Amino acid sequence: MKKIFFALLVILISYQFVNAQGVINSIVFNPANPTTNDTIWALVSCTFNNSACNPDALNSGQNGNDINADAIHCLGGTSATCSYTDTFMILPQPVGAYKFYFTLNSGFGGPGCSPGFTSDDVDSSTFNVSLPSGIADVNHSIKNVFANYDLSKQIFSINYSLQQPEKISATIFDVLGKRVKNIVNEESQLAGKHSIPYEGNLLPPGLYLVSVKNSYHETAVKLLVPSR
Repeated sequence: MKKIFFALLVILISYQFVNAQGVINSIVFNPANPTTNDTIWALVSCTFNNSACNPDALNSGQNGNDINADAIHCLGGTSATCSYTDTFMILPQPVGAYKFYFTLNSGFGGPGCSPGFTSDDVDSSTFNVSLPSGIADVNHSIKNVFANYDLSKQIFSINYSLQQPEKISATIFDVLGKRVKNIVNEESQLAGKHSIPYEGNLLPPGLYLVSVKNSYHETAVKLLVPSR
């Protein structure tokens, strides 16, 4: 009886691992033709044969012109189709050709799930970064973007300059590109220097990305919120 139970258990586990294989459908970049002014979003569309496919961990790093990213998704135990788009933020880059490599992993259970022995799928895609060209690129660029943190007041400010009146959105993301907080949403602003304050004590300590965006460009800078 024990042997039969063990055999059934092995079959069940094997079935789950076989069906845990996720597939990378596509990798696209937004904007499709970035300039040195643009923050770039890598959007990776994935599909799994399971009832749930929530991401448990997203990682990315850069070595020269190569960007390496991977994701682990925690899967449900029943058979179904689940789709998810993993999103990665790439800060503005110098002129050049870049290659984005992505590795997809999955495992069963809740958060902290362990991936299988082999990756589900791997894929890569390339994009090119060019200098801004044309009146729109030059006149609508967002200049001198930086973030300051005042430890004594626990307030940080997002600073930038506009060439002409724009509708501006400012957003805080974590380092993996997950939206944390919208600070300004399509606010009409005049040409010149701007500074947007935000209470840093509303954010847990850690590294963040602050994005400033108009209708033409999006640029982002890093923000470190220290331990209090």
